[in-house]
Amino acid sequence: MKVLSLFDGISAGQQAFKNLGIEFDGKDNVYYASEIDKYAIQITQANHPNTKQLGDIKGIIVEDYYIFYNQNNNPVKNGGSFKSDIDLLIGGPPCQDLSIAKKNRQGLEGSRSSLFYEYVRILKKVKPKFFIMENVASMSKEDKDIISKELGVEPCLINSSHFTAQQRKRLYWVGRRLENGSYEKVDISYIQDKGIILQDILLDGRAYQDKSHVLTATYSKCVFHNPIIKKQRTMVVFPKEYEVRVNKVKEDFNRYLIECKKNNKITITEIANYCGLPKTQIEHYFRLDKSRAIPPYNIYTKLKKMLNLNDKFDSQIKETEILESRYESNLRAYNINGKSPTLTSSKTEIFQPIRIGQLGKGGQGDRIYSVKGKSVCLSANGGGRGAKTRLYKIDLPDGDYLVRKLDPIECERLQGFPDNYTNAVSNTQRYKALGNSFTVTVIEYIIKQLNIL
Repeated sequence: MKVLSLFDGISAGQQAFKNLGIEFDGKDNVYYASEIDKYAIQITQANHPNTKQLGDIKGIIVEDYYIFYNQNNNPVKNGGSFKSDIDLLIGGPPCQDLSIAKKNRQGLEGSRSSLFYEYVRILKKVKPKFFIMENVASMSKEDKDIISKELGVEPCLINSSHFTAQQRKRLYWVGRRLENGSYEKVDISYIQDKGIILQDILLDGRAYQDKSHVLTATYSKCVFHNPIIKKQRTMVVFPKEYEVRVNKVKEDFNRYLIECKKNNKITITEIANYCGLPKTQIEHYFRLDKSRAIPPYNIYTKLKKMLNLNDKFDSQIKETEILESRYESNLRAYNINGKSPTLTSSKTEIFQPIRIGQLGKGGQGDRIYSVKGKSVCLSANGGGRGAKTRLYKIDLPDGDYLVRKLDPIECERLQGFPDNYTNAVSNTQRYKALGNSFTVTVIEYIIKQLNIL
């Protein structure tokens, strides 16, 4: 089997095939992927090392029953080639210019969503046995009609919520090649909701809605007012008595790392390669500002060996490791200082913020407010755990709760990926990659309808 995936992202299509028992070995079964995001490619290759990366879609040319590609921007035919006998073409062109989420959207005329025509170009040249194309359901009727006319089939609307705990409505154009070279629509059979709710996929804590809002590429910027006011970027709650991850290891440790790195004349790139981590993650261990981070113990031991560290911080790092959980690596352990007063259910109008607790010394970004009061003024440059919006507490019938955003593993579950599928890159890149991806279980369901296996 040969699959060509355009705008491949993190190979959700390949994972769907794997779930169905098809492994791509690069010989009998080959998965070709066109992708330009280096972090997405890093995730793909970590999970599917036999993937044949083709580079930019604009560098793919189809001639004389061959597909020519080039990853290095040299003349195209010097890059490589393979026969164009593709069984399935799959792809989801960028949706930014089509989505209702973007103001003044330009539709298919936009610089990113116009890449749809690259998909069409390759579809018409390659003529695969089947094709799948995905995009947002919120596009204009005009753009939907243009896409349908170009592809020759009408789309079907599928909500990922039937398969996962995420509300994610998408249009899927699914075609089967006929003898005359044209395509007919593949009908997708009735989908029964599997009944998976947000609570089912949480590592801990409690969901206050059954299904999450759609996961976006900018989820890492999630702040409290997003899910409450804007109904986007879902967050979950956890009991007040849970440990809030505040780092106990002082800045002296990070300062010591910086000094040892300088003395040993070792670069961040060399350290990242030695530890097997992205540079973007390693860099946080060598910072003294709000973005500083403490490495987990297994990485600390590698740093210790490479930088010839002494034993001064061993006990502190070990203690931090014991207390570690899902929260950001520089937000470790220890309880909230002081109790929160019980809030009543009175309907008395409140015209000012109600401060009910704090983290650490209670700096502006570490103050906790009740959702029953007014929001504090939003800051563009705030620091601390509640940077820009402060921290808020939600009151549920059985106790007091704090709010957190979804963990990358939970986002993987919302998109149908195995746990830690994206852990080859930083959390920011994990959120971005997952927000841009297909939902694996939806693609898996569509593939079953093709009778291609």
